[in-house]
Amino acid sequence: RLPLTLAIIDGMVVRVGRHRYSVPILNIVISVRPAPKDLSSIANRSIMMRLQEELLPLHRLSDLFNIAADTADPTQGTVVVVENDGRKMALLVDEILGQQQIVIKPLGEALRGLPGISGAAVMPDGRVGLVLDIAGLVRLTESESN
Repeated sequence: RLPLTLAIIDGMVVRVGRHRYSVPILNIVISVRPAPKDLSSIANRSIMMRLQEELLPLHRLSDLFNIAADTADPTQGTVVVVENDGRKMALLVDEILGQQQIVIKPLGEALRGLPGISGAAVMPDGRVGLVLDIAGLVRLTESESN
């Protein structure tokens, strides 16, 4: 028997350090490896990425979730540009592992309400990965920058 609270989405599985996350395909605009000329620093604090004449805030997923990444240099990792309600941002990940349909399972009471996370999923290798809530990540990054 399956609980009625399960949902199935198409997701892009990304890796940051030893952690795996699923980004809903509907929120992905593009994934790129930026060149140094596409990146600029603002007040030595935040990084912006130029994408087709648009400046986007670049956030390291490792910093947002306080985990270790294999790369901190955006030119050595992969940047996934995501959008929610017309607001775009760029997320730095170590690599893209592939696309798959994912069954989202709700988080338990202890983890419910975590900003930027909408649920969990069992990955093909049997490990658990978290499903990103792009709307929550946009709100989280906007509140941190204020």
